[in-house]
Amino acid sequence: MSENIVKTSTVSSSAHSAVGRGRLILIVVAFWMLVGVLYLISLILNAQRFGTGFELSPRTVTGTLATYLPWTLVSLCIIELLRSLDRDATLIRVTGLLLAIALVWLPASLVIDGLISNWIFEQPSRSSWAVLRQTNYLSVFFVAIFYIMVCFAAFGWIYLERWRQERERAMELARMDIQNRLELADLQMQALKAQLSPHFLFNSLSSVSALARSAPREQIIDAVQAIGDLLRYALSTSNQRTVSLESEIDFTKNYVRLQRLRFANRFDFQLQNRAPGHLACPPFVLQTLVENAFVHGVEVAEGRTEIIARIEVSAADLVFEVINDHSEAADNAGGLGLALSNLERHLDLAFDHQAHCFRRIEGDQFRAQVRIPLKALGND
Repeated sequence: MSENIVKTSTVSSSAHSAVGRGRLILIVVAFWMLVGVLYLISLILNAQRFGTGFELSPRTVTGTLATYLPWTLVSLCIIELLRSLDRDATLIRVTGLLLAIALVWLPASLVIDGLISNWIFEQPSRSSWAVLRQTNYLSVFFVAIFYIMVCFAAFGWIYLERWRQERERAMELARMDIQNRLELADLQMQALKAQLSPHFLFNSLSSVSALARSAPREQIIDAVQAIGDLLRYALSTSNQRTVSLESEIDFTKNYVRLQRLRFANRFDFQLQNRAPGHLACPPFVLQTLVENAFVHGVEVAEGRTEIIARIEVSAADLVFEVINDHSEAADNAGGLGLALSNLERHLDLAFDHQAHCFRRIEGDQFRAQVRIPLKALGND
């Protein structure tokens, strides 16, 4: 997975780098051409106001724009230089490189500007040394200011570019992390589903095994038929996130019917449903709560055990609650059951910790309750 992230980041950074360079060239060229146009406009306005005698012609336009083409190249070179430096490059190193470029570029810029001026105004040609000797200090000052502005703009562009790269990389890593978490959660949820069904099957087969030792043939046949109905439901809902409440209730009743064949009159079971049967609910929720009451209540109790299962809609939640008699024998048996623990983890993964599972002992009763928001179930 890490190799995929590296490959994706490399391809993405290469594509963004090519697009970024093209955009950079367009921006820099457009900027310096705009500077040239503004300079021409200022010359025209000065000619109209002060009578300087400047006249706009193809030669003056071409020469003025040509003056700023070298600045375009220098700007791009400085940006590429800063981009090629390591992120941990020292300030002294960067400053030294920019000063070295300045020592070469400032005289060259003054010479280019002087030669182009001679061509625009059709003056006699001069040597480069003559141009430098005749340059006034004000021109040197403005060229230096221009160079400093280019350096600051290059720093700003590099900072913005690296900030965008870091943000995109962070977003990509976050997206991959979310995707990995979802895949992991899905695998965990499938594993928990796979644990719930065998757990229920093991307990059901244990019931039939107990019946086979002493029960009449008719009861064993009924038990096998009940297991068949239960397995049909388990297989049909193995890949479903939710089922109808009515089907979950029928499934639980079949499970209780199987336990009745095994335990006969050792328990009383009441189902109190105050919720509409068409509501969606996760499979195995009610059955797991009832199963826990049998495994840690009826099986270990010496006397008769009362089990009450309640279903209702309360405060925008679908509530399942199972209450059973609790005895010291259940405490000595230890644990609250693998099925309840798996159910709680399954609900956390399936509903992003919006569902809640409560377990507590009140006097001689054990209460297990599950609350799931109706919105999380799609019951708007």
